[in-house]
Amino acid sequence: MADNSIVGEELAFPKAFRDESKVYTYTSKKTEVKDPYHSLEDADASDTKNFVEQLNTYSKARFADDPSTQRVIDTLTEAWVYERVSNASEQGGHFFYFGHNGVQNHSVYYKRTDKRDVPFLDVNQLSTDGSVSLHCYDWSDDTNEAILGYGLSAKGSDNYTIQFRKVNGEDLPDKIPNAKFGPITFYKRQGVFYAKYLSEKSKDVEDDNICTKALQYHALFYHEFGTDAENDILVYERPDNDALIINACVSHCNKYLIITVYRGCDLVNEVFIWQITDPIPDHVVPITISSEFTEKIDFIGNVEDKMFYLTNRDGATFYKILAGKLNDCSKLVEVVPERKGFVLQGATVYDTGILLHYTTPSLETLVEFCSHSGEKLHTIYQGFDKLSGFSNWFGKDVTYFNKESFTTPVVIQKLTLKEKPVIEIIAKSGTEQHDYSDRLEVSDGWARSSDGEKVHYFMMKPKNMRSAGPRPVLFYGYGGFQISLSPGYSTSRPIFVTNYDAIYVLVNCRGGGEFGDDFYQAGRLLKKTNVFDDFNSVVADFIDRGVTTPQLTAIEGGSNGGLLVAACARRAPEILGAVVCHVGVLDMLRYPKFTIGCAWVPEFGDPESDEHFVNLMSYSPYHNLASADLQNYPNMLVLTADHDDRVVPGHSLKYLAELYFQAEKQKVANKLFAGVITTDAGHGAGKPTYVTIRETAVVFSFLEKTLGLEWQK
Repeated sequence: MADNSIVGEELAFPKAFRDESKVYTYTSKKTEVKDPYHSLEDADASDTKNFVEQLNTYSKARFADDPSTQRVIDTLTEAWVYERVSNASEQGGHFFYFGHNGVQNHSVYYKRTDKRDVPFLDVNQLSTDGSVSLHCYDWSDDTNEAILGYGLSAKGSDNYTIQFRKVNGEDLPDKIPNAKFGPITFYKRQGVFYAKYLSEKSKDVEDDNICTKALQYHALFYHEFGTDAENDILVYERPDNDALIINACVSHCNKYLIITVYRGCDLVNEVFIWQITDPIPDHVVPITISSEFTEKIDFIGNVEDKMFYLTNRDGATFYKILAGKLNDCSKLVEVVPERKGFVLQGATVYDTGILLHYTTPSLETLVEFCSHSGEKLHTIYQGFDKLSGFSNWFGKDVTYFNKESFTTPVVIQKLTLKEKPVIEIIAKSGTEQHDYSDRLEVSDGWARSSDGEKVHYFMMKPKNMRSAGPRPVLFYGYGGFQISLSPGYSTSRPIFVTNYDAIYVLVNCRGGGEFGDDFYQAGRLLKKTNVFDDFNSVVADFIDRGVTTPQLTAIEGGSNGGLLVAACARRAPEILGAVVCHVGVLDMLRYPKFTIGCAWVPEFGDPESDEHFVNLMSYSPYHNLASADLQNYPNMLVLTADHDDRVVPGHSLKYLAELYFQAEKQKVANKLFAGVITTDAGHGAGKPTYVTIRETAVVFSFLEKTLGLEWQK
């Protein structure tokens, strides 16, 4: 390994305006907490912009403009140039799929006609810098008169504008601005249902909430083609709670509108169904399927008036499927029973049966097909590959899906559901060069957390490692919101592993959805610290077994995973060499005040609650820096984007400002603490290719410098 000393580099830390007098009061006990960098919540303020400029200048001078960064950019750019395919379906007799040549900022939606593939929707033509991206899309039906509805997002925002294109390529004049947090769902070819926030609150002067404006409440609208979007019909609203998020879908038969209401990111939800009448009226009165947020229940399809639901009702922590008549929803019967240890992650109803998507107790993917009465008909797939993007049209016996792994890029496969299912490969991403299955070894293992619970992880390493003894290891985690981590393909990860002779580890912490509801519940609210202990336990296990050392260990995470790695750095700095924190939730007391942050209270807890305040304060990364021993802290790289309207950049900016203040106070000279702020980008989705490559190269360069890695070919 190279010398990783970074001592003696004379460069002043970036400085932000500090207001020691700023205090916020929390809980019934009126607990006061200082917030000296509250002004950085205002992304448009001149002081904030100045601090961002300082951060980027500092990181460029310390490492981000090093020759190593450009070398990685060149390597990644070359590696990125290969044909990618994903998310295929059939519409109107034509085959559609997403393709990317590696150079484009965004994938192109292709249509195959007469064995020719022509661009059907190319968002790269809508902006020169790649700042406009495809947010979501849906088709009206699978006929030759089908209409594509698609949402366009600017600069990575969660807000999007809906536009329409017929299967023959003709554009409709309709445009719907400001949709947010909800899919597009068609009613025949007459119009679409979509969701948006009814309005925005003005700046809350009393609370001094100078961050991005808080949203009011979510509502469901209907747009009829040929009308002005300003006159769209308000179909359903819940002004009683601004944390509620409303989604909707129209059944395949166009008879039913299914309305699902989420209480922020809470596990439980409500479901209502309205029998559609034409014309669509204001404020529909639907039938209640499940209310009062007592269970998780999702509509997965119907056969005439028999409705199917995926649910954890009656304590089914691994999920099951119920079915029943719409007008007698109190008598739902069990169709697919819960299987202990097998998490039913998703299901889709076809006219010939139900496709079931499980994860097994060993985290394999298991896909089965059963009858409408639950009788198992076929096992479609079982293994560690990641399967996603299943297309579905009720009356068709064909579905397309993506298949990928740690070592092989996406392959589009076609599943024909007949008496004996047939799977065909339709298109592949990349060439033999991009298939690492003969060069990399993938395995999994278990460690023990501090409370004795087993923690699972996946591991990828070179089959023939060049160096003996301790090796560099990069650990990645998330652990929250019931999100599961599985071994999908990444262009950059195999390059990191092969060129640095390193190991990559994906950790399945509590709080995710890998092992059912109990696993999720054990990593949220007052049990959130279990997630941090799980992650650190896997790191410690690798060190104890001599696989790596603290000096060669790095951890990485984004969003909730950014919180994870920042909290882990505070809890066990002695086992970490470097930390990479992307768009992290780092101010655990103010987070509900920012944009959609109020929806995360079911995950993190309410800072105004006495017991949750104590818990949040115990691990809030921003608030715990003052008591940290930064002389013995891991090196830190914090990345965010100036247009992130989900986890606002104020989280990262406040954290960095406090980190630099405390580091200067403690006279820290032997650590690399850096921040990289990307402009004209958001939380991550829709990020242009060149921005992704640049950010990845910066991360590699940071790890190379702080861990002493040597680039090898």
